[in-house]
Parts: sequence; structure tokens; C-alpha cells
Amino acid sequence: MSENTYQPGQLTEGWRWVLAVGWALHLPALLVLADAANSFGKPTWWLSDTATASWFSPLPFLVPLVATCAAAANWRRWPIAAFGGAVALGVFAIIDAGRSPSVAVGEAILAGAGAVTSLACLAGRVRRLRAPKA
Repeated sequence: MSENTYQPGQLTEGWRWVLAVGWALHLPALLVLADAANSFGKPTWWLSDTATASWFSPLPFLVPLVATCAAAANWRRWPIAAFGGAVALGVFAIIDAGRSPSVAVGEAILAGAGAVTSLACLAGRVRRLRAPKA
């Protein structure tokens, strides 16, 4: 893709990969947290008390999936998905703080990692071209 085909707000190719891979790595990390919660005997809010899936179990996985898809499609409004995902993971950590504090710390770390990755990717946004001053 040449430089001229990018729209303002989209990410350059390298930064798009950084954002997509960064958020995609949240998916296996959430699975590890779920397994750890099961091992501790303190399941997260999105697992039942017996650590089995329930109807809302996919919700935490949709958050990084939406951010990954926004990056992969090079959506111009990717910061909404990325920073919204970081906020959602932070809310999940707050919800889990009373029920499973150790897992809540892991979720908070993932939220911070998503926020920092998204913040770094702001450097790769294509800017609007401005006409030179005469």
C-alpha cells in the first residue's frame, strides 16, 4: 500500500501490525487468566462458580477482538475501539477485585498494556495534508 492511499486517521503499515498483534495477544492472556482463576478456585465474574462458561463468558474476549479487527481493517476510528477496550478491561478488573483479586490484577495489567500499546500507536496515525503557505 503506497503512502498516498492512506486516509487521515489510519495507521501506517508497521503501526497497524503493532496494534493488531498487541491486542490479539490479549486473547491468549485472558485464557491464561481464566485458567489461573480456575486453579486458584476463585473464578472471575465471567465464569460461573464452577469455572464453567456462561452466556456472558465471551464478553471479555470480544473486547480485544474488536480492537484487533479495527487495527486489521485499518479503520480510521481505531482509537475508539482500542482505548474503549482498555477501559472495558479496566472495568472488568474492578468488578473482579472483590471476587478474585489476583486475577483482577492480571486484568488491570492487560488493560494497562492495551492502553500503552494504543497510546504508542498514535504516533503512526496518518496526518491530514496541509496546503503550503504562500
